[in-house]
Amino acid sequence: MAIMTRKRRRQEIAGPTPVRRSTRGSVLVEMALICIVFLTLLIGAFDVGQFMYIHQTMVERLRWAARWGVAQSNTDAQIKNLVIYGNTGGTGTAFFGLTTSMVTVTTAIPAAPEDKVTNVKIAGYPYMMITPFGAGQYSGPPITMSVPRGEFE
Repeated sequence: MAIMTRKRRRQEIAGPTPVRRSTRGSVLVEMALICIVFLTLLIGAFDVGQFMYIHQTMVERLRWAARWGVAQSNTDAQIKNLVIYGNTGGTGTAFFGLTTSMVTVTTAIPAAPEDKVTNVKIAGYPYMMITPFGAGQYSGPPITMSVPRGEFE
């Protein structure tokens, strides 16, 4: 009977050893796949942050213009100019690409004069996304602000 070494005994128990292939380059492929996913998520996070910033800025601009317009007894056109340009004269650069067709100002006059309400709405404001698989220009959701005029008149 032949004397078996430990190595030989392990080989008999485990079976034949598999053919070993070269693993060169596999790390590069794995890193490329991980980088694609990571960069897509990172750019997506920037896009979400940009959208949230634009939306919140629009809400604040709308709130400011609606309150200022009602407190100062401005006309609907002046309130619209406050939203778009930041002044009642309608001069300067439009805010985030707003146009007059995107801003609507209405005044609801109910039976009781103290219940008069001014509604200001922004709809269809543009924002750009740069995330891969979803890049392009989109329109933001409508934002509405209602301010009672009875408190200021």
